[in-house]
Amino acid sequence: MGKSEYTYDSNNNETLYTAYEWNTTRKDWDIKLIGIYYYSPFSSAGVSNQKDDMINIYPNPAGDWIQLAGLYNTARIQICDLQGCELIFRTIVADETLPNGNLQEGLYSIKITAGNRTFSTKLIKQ
Repeated sequence: MGKSEYTYDSNNNETLYTAYEWNTTRKDWDIKLIGIYYYSPFSSAGVSNQKDDMINIYPNPAGDWIQLAGLYNTARIQICDLQGCELIFRTIVADETLPNGNLQEGLYSIKITAGNRTFSTKLIKQ
């Protein structure tokens, strides 16, 4: 059993997609996939508002590792606790598995910088 949520910007472009799965043990929803969409203000071949990037962070909630899909080159990733303390800062390559076993259970902020673009989301560590 699953459900999905969508978030839109002021131009009615989809900006966030979150997929959930029901956890029968905890009797609550677990996040299984987060999709972040970014739009270019420039048109390509006469078509405007095309999705030019999507980064998926999975699994989320995470165990001792996460993976980022949708990166095409290297990027910098920063993981902070909710007080803003930087816990992980490093360069990653496309489809690299990132160990995070040293993080305690909780909610974290992730910032990914790829080229001149910055993406932000949340990570749940279990």
